[in-house]
Amino acid sequence: MKAVGIGMVYEVREGVKMGIMGMGGVERGEDGVEFVVGGGRGVGVGRGKFVNGFACVEIIEQVASVLCE
Repeated sequence: MKAVGIGMVYEVREGVKMGIMGMGGVERGEDGVEFVVGGGRGVGVGRGKFVNGFACVEIIEQVASVLCE
């Protein structure tokens, strides 16, 4: 699901002038970074938040670590 979502973000971004938000399978900071690298301006967390109520906070913290690597 995530791979399809990243591909769609990339594809849609090429055709529009507005910011695109990536969603689909974001459960870790690395997932969010992949959507941004694919062309997204933001990332939505859906199912990950139902599984882990602290997912958004943890993902934000993890993004910083991923970007520092």
